[in-house]
Amino acid sequence: MFCIKCGKNLKENDAFCGGCGDPQKNAANNNMGAGAAMGASVGNSFDRFEQENNTMAILGLVFAFVVNWLGLIFSIIGLQRAKEMNGKGRGMAMAGLIISIISIVLSIIWMILMFIYMREFMDWIQSIVEQSTRHH
Repeated sequence: MFCIKCGKNLKENDAFCGGCGDPQKNAANNNMGAGAAMGASVGNSFDRFEQENNTMAILGLVFAFVVNWLGLIFSIIGLQRAKEMNGKGRGMAMAGLIISIISIVLSIIWMILMFIYMREFMDWIQSIVEQSTRHH
């Protein structure tokens, strides 16, 4: 017999799980197979990871380097979650937020400069074409 919540192996008539303390409502009928117990265990492991880590802060920092606007969104959510989690992941969320903002600002500056220099480049090309058509 396995725990309904965490998948821990239980004795036949256990009313509560010794691992997570969850009451076993259908203790006599709880004969889920090893596959279902494994699924419960994996789900419980992810829940524990979520409780112990600020996943949004981690995603914010990672995406700050990959897709800056997603990094910004995840970092903001990570900061909100850090408040709920007594500050867990606050540093990562702040780093992701700062890197995302800097990256977005640099991208905007780069686009403006490319627009300016592309116009100058096109004007230069146009002057070369005009000069070559006058001589022929």
